[in-house]
Amino acid sequence: MTYSLREAGSNTKQHHLQFDMVVPSYPASVFEIKSLTREFLEIRELGQAISKRLSQDEPEGKESWLYWDGDALVADDSRNRSEATPELSDALIAVLIAYAGVRADDAHQKREWAAERLQELAEKEAYGSAAVKAATIGLLPYHEVWSPARVVYTLEKQPELLPFLWPTLSEPLRFAGNQDTVPKWVNRVLDVVRVHAEVLLEATRRGYVPADAWDGIGALAAKKGSSAALKKARVLAKSFGTVTTLG
Repeated sequence: MTYSLREAGSNTKQHHLQFDMVVPSYPASVFEIKSLTREFLEIRELGQAISKRLSQDEPEGKESWLYWDGDALVADDSRNRSEATPELSDALIAVLIAYAGVRADDAHQKREWAAERLQELAEKEAYGSAAVKAATIGLLPYHEVWSPARVVYTLEKQPELLPFLWPTLSEPLRFAGNQDTVPKWVNRVLDVVRVHAEVLLEATRRGYVPADAWDGIGALAAKKGSSAALKKARVLAKSFGTVTTLG
């Protein structure tokens, strides 16, 4: 599964975030995931997402529903109407993580829509941190249009989601530690790590979070410079750089 993010135009001339997906079963198609009208309720209720499927044969696109059939992500011209709700695909968690990162002033999309679905699905234990980690890693190459700082806003307000969404903290910091120029959003991500440091450190000691998940903090702390973000990383590295899993 591969994803891409871009800023798309609109009738109001304001750009909005657009999530596109290439599904292994349909390599000649691109699926534009819609987010503007249904507030992602179809993901929560039906385990499927509506999209526009574009291909050489259908350059204008046609409506298509994506859902997990037990073996692969499949596309259908209509909703899966079986009585059993499909197992939630990791790809649809990526959709929610992506759209939780829209701008606060976006007139078309509200990041709260995606955040609310993530919370509701977490209460059902419908996904785990592994899916979030994979989604975050896949989205980070598009960090210039998708800001992790907007995603972790959810964690600042809803710490009960930490067991599920902690990779939205650790993976952006790991990514940033490997960049020549430190991204602007690092400062905000570090702030949220600091706010929840006690909980995150204890979860790491107990083995719920791998100790190497926080390697990005050490990488940032080792960078030359005196920016606020690097200073915060150096303070955090004193705790996160020495944390080890019990037993």
